[in-house]
Amino acid sequence: MLVHHKLTDFIFKWICFPQVINATLLRMVQKHNCQGGKKALCIDTYSMTQIWNGKTAILRKCNPSLYGVILGVVNEPNHWILTVIFPSEQRSLVLDPLGNDASKIKRCLETTRAFMRARGCMVSRWKANTVPHSLQLDFTSCGIFAIKYAEKVLAEESPTFPNSEEAVVDYRREIAVTLLNETVSCATAVEREKKCEEEGLKTDLMPLTGSSVTPAEGGTTRVVGDLTEIISTAVLHVPRLKRVDARKIHQKKYKFR
Repeated sequence: MLVHHKLTDFIFKWICFPQVINATLLRMVQKHNCQGGKKALCIDTYSMTQIWNGKTAILRKCNPSLYGVILGVVNEPNHWILTVIFPSEQRSLVLDPLGNDASKIKRCLETTRAFMRARGCMVSRWKANTVPHSLQLDFTSCGIFAIKYAEKVLAEESPTFPNSEEAVVDYRREIAVTLLNETVSCATAVEREKKCEEEGLKTDLMPLTGSSVTPAEGGTTRVVGDLTEIISTAVLHVPRLKRVDARKIHQKKYKFR
C-alpha cells in the first residue's frame, strides 16, 4: 500500500497539470455518456484554449450538433476556467473560479460563436452567460474548481459546492485515487489481453473495476508507467511523463519529455 499512497500523493500535488485535468474530464464524460440522455463531448485543454484564443480552424471533424453539451477547460496564464457549449440551445456558459465572469462573458460569446459558425451551426441568436457558482479561496485550486464545475454541469446541477480548504483537499484526493485506480484497472486488462494473445486465445479488452495498487500487482515501475500511460494517452497533444520510481516521486524529482 506504500506505493499506492505515494502515487496518490503524486497526482494529488499535481492536480492542475493539463494531463490530470484532461484525464479526469474524459473519464467523467465517458461515465456520463454511458448513463444515456444528452450525449456530452470533452474538448482537451489545448484545443479549448485554442478556441478561446479565436482559432476556429481547430477540430474540423467535430460535429457539435451530435452533442447536448460540449465542455472544456481553458488555460489562461496561470489560471483555469471552464467553458461549456450547449449547441441545441445556441448558448455557452463560462465559469471562472476567481469570479471574474463579467470580463469573460463577452469573450466566451465571441469565441464559441465563431467556433460554432465555423462548424456550420446556426449562431444568429447565440448568447453567453454565467451562473452563480462556488469560488476558490486561494490561488492554487482553480483546476479543482473547473473539474467540479464540469461535474455539476453534466449532472445538470447548480455549480455550487463547499469551497473550504478541507473540502478542496478532499476533492484533490478523490480525483487522485480515482485516476490511480482507473490506471491499475486498465493495466490489469492489458496484461490479461497480452496473456490471452500469447496463449492463442481471444478476449475483449475489459478493464477491471474496484482495483487498488499494491506492490504484489506488478511492482512500482509498472504501476508508475501505467499511471503515465492513462494520463498521457487520455487526451491528444499532451507531453508524456517519463517512467520514474516511487523514491523519485517522493523526492519530487519529476522530469518531462
